[in-house]
Amino acid sequence: MSITINVDIDLDDFYSELHQSDKEMLLEWILDDLEQTRIETAKLNHLTDPTWTNILAGLNTIYYRLDQEEVDLIQKIAKKYL
Repeated sequence: MSITINVDIDLDDFYSELHQSDKEMLLEWILDDLEQTRIETAKLNHLTDPTWTNILAGLNTIYYRLDQEEVDLIQKIAKKYL
């Protein structure tokens, strides 16, 4: 059985009661979250980049015209990062 408890905490009060070491830890957590958000945003922007999308679509349409050496090279690049 789970119990849910809702508590309203004023952030000003919470922050003012923190020790300096706790504030530094909180800052590290926030910076880590921001960095993760930046990474995720960069990935999304990259995925929606029209140039990159066109390149991938082009590779998809010419797959059967690629020789084995080209296919191997593309697979090598993909395996390096996946």
